[in-house]
Amino acid sequence: MIHKATHRFDLVNWWLGASPEMVWAVGKREFSTPATARRLGLQGPHELCHTCPEKAACTFALDLAASPRLKQLYLDQEQHDGCFRDR
Repeated sequence: MIHKATHRFDLVNWWLGASPEMVWAVGKREFSTPATARRLGLQGPHELCHTCPEKAACTFALDLAASPRLKQLYLDQEQHDGCFRDR
């Protein structure tokens, strides 16, 4: 998600001829791998976060459908470009 989002912001800034005044991020250095899933006690992997039966126990889960704004911005656009942002 971060990879795609940063490049889309780059494009918008380029189209507008603008430069960001501030950049801010929060994160951790952990990766969603089968080994991480086993460490968390998950049975996965599952295809999508918002339909995953184990999302409550997963530290990587982000329920885009729970927020009307995120749903509109990400999930509702999948039909137009075929990009699944919830994998």
